Amino acid sequence: MLVPPSSIILVDLVQFSDASSDIVQAVASAAPFAALPIYLADAADPGLDRVRQLLGVVGVVPGDEFTLSMLQGLDRTAQLCLGLLDEWTVGGVAPGQPYPYVFDEPEGVAAPTAVCAAVNISLTPPNDDVAPTLPTDVINHATRAIAELTVPVVAAGNHHGSAVSFETVSPWAEPDWVLAVGATSDEAGETEWPRSARGSSTNPQVGPDILTWGQDALSVDVSIGTSFAAARMSAMAVVCRGWLFEVAANIDRLSGRAFGVPLVGAAIVDRKLTEVPELPAGEFIALPVLASAAGALEQGGLDQDAMNALAGALRGWDAVRATRVLLLEAAAATSPRPARPLSAPSLTPERLIQFLDGVSVRRLFELVLRASPPAAASHDAPIFTPGTAERLRIIVWASQPVWGWDIDSRTPRMRPPREEQT
Repeated sequence: MLVPPSSIILVDLVQFSDASSDIVQAVASAAPFAALPIYLADAADPGLDRVRQLLGVVGVVPGDEFTLSMLQGLDRTAQLCLGLLDEWTVGGVAPGQPYPYVFDEPEGVAAPTAVCAAVNISLTPPNDDVAPTLPTDVINHATRAIAELTVPVVAAGNHHGSAVSFETVSPWAEPDWVLAVGATSDEAGETEWPRSARGSSTNPQVGPDILTWGQDALSVDVSIGTSFAAARMSAMAVVCRGWLFEVAANIDRLSGRAFGVPLVGAAIVDRKLTEVPELPAGEFIALPVLASAAGALEQGGLDQDAMNALAGALRGWDAVRATRVLLLEAAAATSPRPARPLSAPSLTPERLIQFLDGVSVRRLFELVLRASPPAAASHDAPIFTPGTAERLRIIVWASQPVWGWDIDSRTPRMRPPREEQT
């Protein structure tokens, strides 16, 4: 990995394969990232002037140590999602091997390696409230690629004020492909934290996508900020992804196929991660299967082809979008409506659980596949019995891995969840 002085070559994701050979020919020092559509090059390479004109090159920008380390962390997250990093993966359950299970629940058969449901980005650039959102912003370019693989959960920023007339959202939180998280100052999500970034009357389309409590439970001075809110939302994304896997496993179970639920975790690119102990090797291999309510899937009004399509979407890359959709739908359906309006719907873990416990197979089909179910339902009962989502939350938050990248030390970390999540 190059260190400054270096240049970062941003390449259009769709045109990356076609542009790569031209970039290498033009810039002798060009070295690609493993998974991101980005090249690094020596800042003094004479070929940089030529590469700026190449089809598919979005921009060429200078690199500093902080940005390069963030890119390394995001690149490792992308590699993790693609199954390219052995040292960052958590094993699944091979067919025929003992599968973790809960008493009186179906015992799974096999599960793949762990899945990264979200990448948490709590940092913001300097002067985030006034910095413009540019197409050549390096972090935005990276999160656009990662959004195909996992949900980028980004802190909205902490520099709003009552006297500020302009929008204050971090430029890393503004793109449509990230989940921008603002903070509430209360656990119930009824009062928006005054400093939480948001849009303005002249830019009403800009603002956080969702709000949640911004307090750090481990801070002695009761710190509040959108960074802590983003971390809390990432944990909720992990629960959502696990819930989707549970539905898919039950569809497979009822269809007579092998079934299982992989462990679900989150990645984080941040500072001071080396202060947290690492996860012992060999811990946690899969999530237990929790049975769907009797008849909820069988009588949900979907034929077998539709059920198979739904199960496939819950396991594949479509599940990335489905995770985001569930979070936003849960917030929209359960958010309070205080006298002073919130800039976005708020969500708490408790209300997320309430929402998941009420989702029917027909509703999930509509949300995930963005289509009307092909058959009329005989009933529209929730997929799981009441309390199942809470049981899953406890299991997930007690076992999830957190794949971390410490920006300052440029080292990967794998650690257990923080204590307040269990």
